[in-house]
Amino acid sequence: MKMIIFYLLLFLFNDSYAQPTDSLRYKYINHTITRYGSYFMKGSERLTFKNLPFELEGSELSMASFKLAKKNKSMSAVFRYLSLLSFLASTSFIKSDRNTSYILLGGAFLFTIGSGRYSSLYQQNLDRALWQYNKDVLFPSDLR
Repeated sequence: MKMIIFYLLLFLFNDSYAQPTDSLRYKYINHTITRYGSYFMKGSERLTFKNLPFELEGSELSMASFKLAKKNKSMSAVFRYLSLLSFLASTSFIKSDRNTSYILLGGAFLFTIGSGRYSSLYQQNLDRALWQYNKDVLFPSDLR
């Protein structure tokens, strides 16, 4: 009988010592950054690529990855515009000089490949920066 009363009391008073909300779950929902295409969400706040440096300032590793992602994004844009210019220039040489036109088309093709490569590196580094930031938010280290 004593054991039944003990378990009954344990069951009744067990919730009184528990936390009202799970702190890790709260951090995950409200403080981590998730990516939705070209936009980012932190809790219920919508962020753009330009807002990310202000959010990532607290984590050195994520900021380093973000800077590399920003560099790769600009290089991708440069290669994309060079590809477009090379293609447009090749169309102007089609009737007068076919060899030059083919060279410019080949250049446009190579610039397109370069743009795709830098775009892929941009995506990887941005994902790495967000992952590192979220890791630092959820599991802060005491070594700082």
